[in-house]
Amino acid sequence: MKIRLGFVSNSSSSSFVIKNKSNQDKTLKDFVIENRELVDKFNENYNWNHYTLEQLICSVTNYPDINFPRHKVVIAQFGDEDNNPLGAVYDYALRDFKSSNKDWEWRCNECRGVIYSKSGIPKERRKNINEEIQNKDF
Repeated sequence: MKIRLGFVSNSSSSSFVIKNKSNQDKTLKDFVIENRELVDKFNENYNWNHYTLEQLICSVTNYPDINFPRHKVVIAQFGDEDNNPLGAVYDYALRDFKSSNKDWEWRCNECRGVIYSKSGIPKERRKNINEEIQNKDF
């Protein structure tokens, strides 16, 4: 049984605003490797599965459209219903833990009162949101 203390949503996935603060374009695989502590924090805080960094890296192929241009904000959606380790871990870890890596910053849209449908954010809307938030304070 999953027990959640903190933010709870009736949606099985969460939308995140992720900013690459580095001077290089990055891939989702870079994000996973550079934030490797997230899988350990997830395993320490949730008892229903134990995942490894290697499992997360292998799951990157399930998200071919997620890339992080330098100094840009990207909307990414992860969910435990994705049936892969990356979706399961990031659905919770990105909500609950902050980055310890100076090149990355993120926030959960739903945690700030912005609620999206269970089906996610349409690609056109993600593009518009990205354009709207590029110059705003994170």
